[in-house]
Amino acid sequence: MSMIINVPAAPLLLTPHVGGLEDEVLYGSKIDIIEASDYGFSKVMTEYDYEGYIHNDNFIELSSVITSLKRHIITSTFADVMPEPNIKQRAILNLPRGSFVFGAEKYENGWSRVLLADASHGYIRSSKIRQWAHITAGEICEFTFRQNVLETAFNYFDAPYRWGGKTPVGIDCSGLAFMAHFLNGITIYRNSSIEHSIEKGFPTRKVALEDAKMGDLLYFPGHIAIYLGGGRFIHSSHSNDGVAVNSLNADDDDFRADLKETLICAGTVF
Repeated sequence: MSMIINVPAAPLLLTPHVGGLEDEVLYGSKIDIIEASDYGFSKVMTEYDYEGYIHNDNFIELSSVITSLKRHIITSTFADVMPEPNIKQRAILNLPRGSFVFGAEKYENGWSRVLLADASHGYIRSSKIRQWAHITAGEICEFTFRQNVLETAFNYFDAPYRWGGKTPVGIDCSGLAFMAHFLNGITIYRNSSIEHSIEKGFPTRKVALEDAKMGDLLYFPGHIAIYLGGGRFIHSSHSNDGVAVNSLNADDDDFRADLKETLICAGTVF
């Protein structure tokens, strides 16, 4: 049965009730119910093949009205959804980057009228959303996509580290890599293992570090980063307590010897 997330960020847990945070499933994302569980939770599968437990209060039944509409993704850090196109109104919702709204129609004075997860209407600043759809690497300009991945990653710069997090409030290493690609239309595996990504059929293949380009991925044991070129990378690290830039070059002040020594490989979607 298909459902839709109707809270800004629904915790996806490893086990019901007390399980560790595995992911945050963002507003407007579709999920499939696998089975009912204890404590008011359901076992679910996300659109990006991540499985876990979400409390039933965090989703509602997916309306057929929603499924027929184009999705628009929040691109600003956060965006208020208003009941009217008026900044003096009280916001209905405050949605983090990566959330979905539906069927956006340009209204007036920089506003768009959108449909929400419960099929009600709201208004959002047009500059804070853009149309989103799944794409493949063959459908895009490689250089532009790589630039966009880095720009998106830097939009999370200084966001605090949160295991399982995927929003500007807190994000982990694979959450950052995932969102940097997802916001630009390509879905990679939300995990730091390239082997799991390849096994599950996600569009990531191994390349040697010397062949890596900006926007590619760097894989370490239990960690993932986005390559900037020249031996530098951006990542979310608990050692840095958030999103930061570090280096594989021993002469740099922000050199990470621990990551240099444990680098497994680079990965690319091209």
